[in-house]
Amino acid sequence: MSRSLRIVSLALVALGSSASCTNPVADVQIESFGGELPDVAPSEYHRPGQPCVLCHGVYGGASPELALGGTVFADQRSFLPVEGAEVVIYDAVGDVYTMTSNCIGNFYLPADGDVPQFPLAAEIRCPTYDASGNKLEGQKTRTMNSWISRDGSCAGCHSLRGTQVDSTGWLFCNDPSEIETNVYPPVPEDCPGVPPEAATEEAQ
Repeated sequence: MSRSLRIVSLALVALGSSASCTNPVADVQIESFGGELPDVAPSEYHRPGQPCVLCHGVYGGASPELALGGTVFADQRSFLPVEGAEVVIYDAVGDVYTMTSNCIGNFYLPADGDVPQFPLAAEIRCPTYDASGNKLEGQKTRTMNSWISRDGSCAGCHSLRGTQVDSTGWLFCNDPSEIETNVYPPVPEDCPGVPPEAATEEAQ
């Protein structure tokens, strides 16, 4: 083989290797979410309701790498986050993992230790309040009716777009009949995060 042909061959191999490392679908998804909000630093409080593992995964490369992540909201009619919800995961080998939502509703499981083995079963143990917004001691449990097969991002299926062909709607604690009797408090003023509706308004 001539020297020029060897150079061309190596260039094509390099190009093929480079192309094989990209994921156009993931790139488009990541780009669609836009940049960070000016007053919200990248942290456990940013981007509520977005698919966490899309960026915080092997492909996205954001730190820390996460095995699971999502956001819990009060109901299907609002993006009011729920703090203190326990998200319990039961994996295929019998291990149990529990995550607790923060003030912006986000919960996550780092990928730096033991990680759940798919498929997964999930339930949310929601805190309860009275009609005046006073916190009660009990919890109420919402159980996921299907398996989580492979996607560690809850928002991969539970999208902020609501119920669609490819989405069952965001994660929530209250059915419509419970909204006025189990009243979740507003986001604390000292919470570093911004709920999705407020984030949209701020970005405009």
